[in-house]
Amino acid sequence: IGEHEISMASLEDASIRVEDIIVKGNTRTATDFIIRAFRGARRVRSFGSLVGATNEGQQRLLSTGILSKVDVSMLPGSTDDSTVLYIEVEEAKRYRGHVGTSQNADGEQSLEIDLNVKNVFGRAESLRLFSAQAVTSRQFSFIFDKPYLGNTSVRGQISASADAYDYARYSSLTEKVRSFVCSLFTQKGHTVSAEWSWRDIIPVTNGSLKPSKRVMDEASTSFKGSLIHSYVHNTLDDHIDPDLGQYVKVTNELAGVGGDTHFIKSEVNSLSLHPLGSFLSLALSMNLGLIQPLGSDQFNNCPTRIIDRFFLGGPKSLRGFRTKGVGPRDPKRPLVENTTVLPTQGDAIGGDLYATVAAKVSLPGTVVKGITLRPFGFINGGNLVMLPSVAEVNRAKVHEWIRTTRLAAGVGLAVPLPFGRLELSYAWVLSKQDYDKPKPFQLGFFAHF
Repeated sequence: IGEHEISMASLEDASIRVEDIIVKGNTRTATDFIIRAFRGARRVRSFGSLVGATNEGQQRLLSTGILSKVDVSMLPGSTDDSTVLYIEVEEAKRYRGHVGTSQNADGEQSLEIDLNVKNVFGRAESLRLFSAQAVTSRQFSFIFDKPYLGNTSVRGQISASADAYDYARYSSLTEKVRSFVCSLFTQKGHTVSAEWSWRDIIPVTNGSLKPSKRVMDEASTSFKGSLIHSYVHNTLDDHIDPDLGQYVKVTNELAGVGGDTHFIKSEVNSLSLHPLGSFLSLALSMNLGLIQPLGSDQFNNCPTRIIDRFFLGGPKSLRGFRTKGVGPRDPKRPLVENTTVLPTQGDAIGGDLYATVAAKVSLPGTVVKGITLRPFGFINGGNLVMLPSVAEVNRAKVHEWIRTTRLAAGVGLAVPLPFGRLELSYAWVLSKQDYDKPKPFQLGFFAHF
């Protein structure tokens, strides 16, 4: 055993250099793109380092999805201390398409068409056309993606989209958004984007009630140019139904790079999972968001827009309440005079500051007819408010925030699926305001982290 360990160590330290790289099997993929993945192999001078560099090159090429197989062999070179890398590849299918249904953020089914063309110009570029149609939303996007820009590990993306959302049942309006976005993604979890978007707010009359004054005041076209940075730290042990690890996402947006919309917007989303004993799992989450307008006298003379504010309520943000069922409302106006308008019939207009905390305890999954069922219990609380100005956030405002915090607790059943997690829950609302909209039974779909 000792001699074997010595011989292995000697082999790893043995002097060697790459004399040449030969690529076979590629028809659409550029040869220089494949060779570039192994550029680290040309710099090493020991056998152990060469093995590590070739493994890294293999993983880099396979991660692009354009190759289904990458085999590397070391052939003798012209000298005793040189080698020739012989790389044989097999290209993956270039065209992929999918037609199916999924559940959107509001819990309704949508029909999706997803078409993808890989390796467009031979260097792992991809072109994607995506369309989704639901009762209250329409989405269409065109996405061009380029991994490994230049000699870096940075991925670039350009996208153009045209979306429409019907929020008549929440806020008596529909939104139309046309966007153009340029993004850079690093392997360390950072994303930097520049976004330009044209937004239309169109008021909608529901039955005998007209939209609120706030909605009518914002019924116009706006243009937003912004810079966005986000960072994600993810150590979860499973991307659909985790039991251990942490997830943190921090997003900051500066709007005002062109256009008539100016604000700073920050949001933090965090999740931490810990084992409780031998079979229970505890999930603790906290979310915090703040939007602050930029301009003279800030909130008073240059308020934020409904389309940019935060909203609260629903299985993904605050269980026990309807989607957008928590927070500031503006009274709708009756078509017929002297008609009574209930507090809950006001339009949800969003808030400038929100915070939520939640604790969830999950039991181990039980398989019933091939389907895994995981019971859980939860308690969550949160609040969403408009800010008159940052300077006016004093002790009285903090006490008011605490007094009006919403609170709900309940039980539920989670069903992990290959493409996400389905949750059915029942909540008892422990604290609410008169204008809030509780919803005890809820069905939610959670995509992967």
